[in-house]
Amino acid sequence: MLQIRSQKGFTLIELLVVIALLTIIAAIAIINVSHVVTRNDLQTATVRLLADVRTMQQLSMEKRREDDADKVNITFSGNSYQIITNKTARTAFPARTLPPGITVSFSGGNTLSFDAVDLAKNTNAMITLTSASLPANKTRTLVIARETGRIRVDSSARPSYLTEESSN
Repeated sequence: MLQIRSQKGFTLIELLVVIALLTIIAAIAIINVSHVVTRNDLQTATVRLLADVRTMQQLSMEKRREDDADKVNITFSGNSYQIITNKTARTAFPARTLPPGITVSFSGGNTLSFDAVDLAKNTNAMITLTSASLPANKTRTLVIARETGRIRVDSSARPSYLTEESSN
């Protein structure tokens, strides 16, 4: 008489299919986690830059009372920026370096100045933070109104000035 033995365990094909599925799921998870980290870096850099521009505006208002010959500026350079409090004396805050892959650009060249006394001299400004590893529509733009100095963060693909901010 023949005895049929029951087999216990997995076949090689079943094991390979499970490993392939786990590899695909792990790859998708790694990609999603890296995008989350990059978005977080972009958001953190935006908040820090926003605070630094507000600091620059405040320093400009305080400095104007004492010394009207030299403005407070913020200078942008690729993946870093620096607040310069006095060009003549060459005093400045330490340069801030952005997280890897994030660059900053300014609509008015590479230096932003703020005149606290004559607000009409200020220009509407857009400072854009971009990440190389995120889609183009995932940028953050600081929009600074000319007449009020109000700063607004815009994350749309086409940032623009609000009507009440741009009366010419």
